Amino acid sequence: MVDSVTGSSVGHAEVLIERTADGATRFSSQLTADSVGRFVLSTPVDERLLITVRRLGFSPSELRIAPSDRDDAFMIALAPAATVLAPTVTTAEPRTHRLDVVGFYERKRERPGTFLDSAAIAKQKPWDMMSVLRPYLRGCTMIFVDGIRLLSLRDVKVEDVIAIEIYRSNEQAPPQFANPIESLNRCGSIVVWRRF
Repeated sequence: MVDSVTGSSVGHAEVLIERTADGATRFSSQLTADSVGRFVLSTPVDERLLITVRRLGFSPSELRIAPSDRDDAFMIALAPAATVLAPTVTTAEPRTHRLDVVGFYERKRERPGTFLDSAAIAKQKPWDMMSVLRPYLRGCTMIFVDGIRLLSLRDVKVEDVIAIEIYRSNEQAPPQFANPIESLNRCGSIVVWRRF
């Protein structure tokens, strides 16, 4: 047996031999070719043969041999199988253990607000955190980093951020990120999560 593209020998293929006479299968046997693709048949010369060859990485090949075609040796060419790659499915941000633990995905499912993952942040090609958050900042926006309220984002590097939650008002924000003294729902909250 040989590779139909390269011409090199193909070893260790599975060979199924069906012997037929008068249109009915009389006997079938199975063997394995040696390391260079050779195998020996010992069948009566008056029978028709259907030889099916299978080898991982190649399409199955069939060879029909009539009694008049019998010869001492024959060649079977195997065509390399087309490689089919499974489609890769990716999400914008893989569900990381950290974001699960802090409740990011749960809030994203259940609350109104804007939720940015690292892919959405990278798409903006930001220089710094302010360039990401500027559209969402209002006069009394509260800022939380890793669950802790901060007065500034000066020390937060955008490349360390894996997710951002943006709530436009106290009504949208979960209790832990709402302004405790704001009752008019004017102040929003921004919650930044870093990869640690």
